Amino acid sequence: MAGLVIIALLGFGCANKYLTSGKIAMNSKNWDKAIHDFNSALEADSANADAHFLLGKAYKEKGDYILMNQHFNKAEALNPKYKEEINAYRLSVWGDLFTKGTQEAKDQKWQEALQTFQTGIAILPGKYEAYTNAGYVWQNLGNNDSAYAYYSQAYELDKSNIKVLENFASVSYTLGKYEQADSLCSRILEADPNNADALLKKGEIADQQGRYDDAIAFYNRVLQLDPKNCNVWFNLGVIYFQRVKKLDDAEQAFTRAVAECPDDMNALINLNVVLITQDKLDEAIPRLTELTQKHPEECTGWDLLSQALLRKGQKEQALEAYKKFEDCNKPK
Repeated sequence: MAGLVIIALLGFGCANKYLTSGKIAMNSKNWDKAIHDFNSALEADSANADAHFLLGKAYKEKGDYILMNQHFNKAEALNPKYKEEINAYRLSVWGDLFTKGTQEAKDQKWQEALQTFQTGIAILPGKYEAYTNAGYVWQNLGNNDSAYAYYSQAYELDKSNIKVLENFASVSYTLGKYEQADSLCSRILEADPNNADALLKKGEIADQQGRYDDAIAFYNRVLQLDPKNCNVWFNLGVIYFQRVKKLDDAEQAFTRAVAECPDDMNALINLNVVLITQDKLDEAIPRLTELTQKHPEECTGWDLLSQALLRKGQKEQALEAYKKFEDCNKPK
C-alpha cells in the first residue's frame, strides 16, 4: 500500500510541475508551450480539473474551439467550481463565432459560414441563433433537407421566436410539408396578425389545396398591407380566371398586376387572354400590338394578336400576325 501512495504522490508532483510551467508559458503568450505542458500534466493525472481548465483556455487562444470545449467539459465535470467562468468563456467565443459566421454568410462564403456556425453550435448547443443561420446557409447551398433539420432544431429551442417560425415555415413549404407550414404560419399570425409573409404562405397553401375562398381572403389581406404586390394580384387573377370563373374580377386583378409590374410577361399575357375571352377586343388589340412591338420574340403575343384580329374580322392583319407567330416559333 505504501508503494501505491508514493506513486500517486509522485504523479501529482509531476502534474503540479507541468501546471506551473504551463502557467508561465500562458503569461508569456506561448500557447504551444502551455498546451504541451498542460497535456504533460494530464499524462501524470488525467483527472486534474485545473489542467483541463487551463488547457481549454490555451486552446481558446489558439483558436481551436473544439478542443477548448472538450477540455472545458472535462474540467466542469471534474470540478463544478469552474462552471460560471467556463460559461463566460463559451458565451464570448460563441458571440465571436456568430458574428464571424454572419459576415461570412453576407459575403456568400457559404462553406466557411457553415463551419463557423457548426462550431458555435458545438460550443453552445442550447442557443437557437446559430441553428437558424446554419439553416439559412444550407438553403443557399441548395440543400433544403439539411436546412429543415437545422430550422427544426432552432424551433425546438425557441417555439415563440417569429424569425424561427418564419424560417421553419418557409423551408417546410418548399419541401411540400404544407400542413406543417400552414400550422407554423398560424402561430406567426397569432403573435403578429399583419405578418405579410405568413398571410401570403397561407394563401398559397389554400390555393394549392383548392380552398379558393380562403386563398382569396388571405391574398386580399396581403394586398391591404402591400397594395403594390403584383405577384399577389397575379395569383388572384389566376384563381378568378381559372378556378372560380369570375372574369371581371380576373380582369381587374391582372390589370393591377400589369400596372404594378408592367414588364411582367405572364401578367400581360393573362390579361389579354381574359380580355379576348370576354370579347373585349378593342382593349386587347392595342395592348397586344404594343406588346409585340416591344417584345417581338414573345411568340404567344403574336398568337393572341392574330386571334383577336380574326375575331374582330380583320383577316389580313390576323394572317400577318399569325405568320409572325409561325416565324417566331421556328428554330433559331
